Amino acid sequence: MLITPTIGNDDDVTKILPSNDTSKSTDTEGVELSVYPDSGALISPPEVEMLVGGKRKRGSKASRCKKKRRHRATKNYKVDGGARVVHTPLGKEEERRECLKRALSTLLTPEEMKRVCKLSLPFPSSPDGGDVTIEQGNTWLMEHGLMLNPVTYRYRKKGGILFHLLQDSECRLVIKVKLTMNDGSGVANHFFAYDGTTLHDEPRSIKPSRGDRSKKENCLSIFQQLFPKERFSNFRVTNVFELGSIRA
Repeated sequence: MLITPTIGNDDDVTKILPSNDTSKSTDTEGVELSVYPDSGALISPPEVEMLVGGKRKRGSKASRCKKKRRHRATKNYKVDGGARVVHTPLGKEEERRECLKRALSTLLTPEEMKRVCKLSLPFPSSPDGGDVTIEQGNTWLMEHGLMLNPVTYRYRKKGGILFHLLQDSECRLVIKVKLTMNDGSGVANHFFAYDGTTLHDEPRSIKPSRGDRSKKENCLSIFQQLFPKERFSNFRVTNVFELGSIRA
C-alpha cells in the first residue's frame, strides 16, 4: 500500500496575548539555517512553494516572519491614547488631557528640554479631535532628534508584564494602558511614563520602594494606586515604548 504523507501547516500564527499572560511573546522571531553535506556551510534554506489552507504561499519561513514583524511594527506606531478624563488642579471641571505630551515631558533630559524650548514646535493633535497616536508623536520627537520605539516584547516574560516593568531601573518608557470605566461609560486609552524610579501620571505619581518592586504581588498593588478600583473596573497594559535618540 502506498501511503502519501501529508504536509502540515507550520506557519506561525500571531496571537494577541493579555498583558498578564507571560507564557509567550508575540515579538519573537527565529531564522532557520540548514547544513548541506557537500559544503558544510550554514546557509538559509531555499525558497519553497507550499499550499497552506488551499492557498499557495511562496518564500522561506524566515522571509514570512520578517513580513509579519514589519506588520506588527506598523500597528505599534498606530497606537493612540489621551482619552482618560480626570480631575485637574487647574479648575473644577473635568477635562481631556494631553497624556502623551505630559508623559514625554517627564522623560526629557535638561539638554533635550532646551532643544524643545528653542524650536518651540507645537505638539501635534489629531485632525479629527481624537487621541494622538505614537506615529504623530514621533513626527514631533524626530524634529528634536528623538523617537519612541516599541519594546513591549522586552517585558512580556514569566512573572507578568507589571513585575518586569518595575525591575527596569534605567529606562525612559511611555506605557499605553487600556482603562475600563467603572461607571459603564466605556473604555479609554491612556499613556503614562516610567523613568526607572517613578511612575509619572496625573493627578498623581508613584515612586515604588525597592522592597515593593521585588515582590510580584506588590507590583499589581502599585499600579492599582494609579488606577483605583473606585474609578476603573479594569486596566491592562497593552504597549510599551522606549524614548531614545535618533542615531546619526
